[in-house]
Amino acid sequence: MRETVAFICEDMVAYGAYLRGAIRGEREQTLAEYSLIITVIAVGVVVTSVAVFRGALAGAFTTVADCITATTC
Repeated sequence: MRETVAFICEDMVAYGAYLRGAIRGEREQTLAEYSLIITVIAVGVVVTSVAVFRGALAGAFTTVADCITATTC
């Protein structure tokens, strides 16, 4: 009888360790997924901003370049 109880206890301890590892793995996986989603959104915002403000950015860089070369300022 004692052997059976010991065997069941060992199984429960092993199963508990398995569950703890699985939960940690899911947390890390969720963190990685959220990081990827945030990265994709950030890249989309940058690409959209550059596309929308292309003319303004080109004008600003031209003005700065002209000031550096002392053509006009």
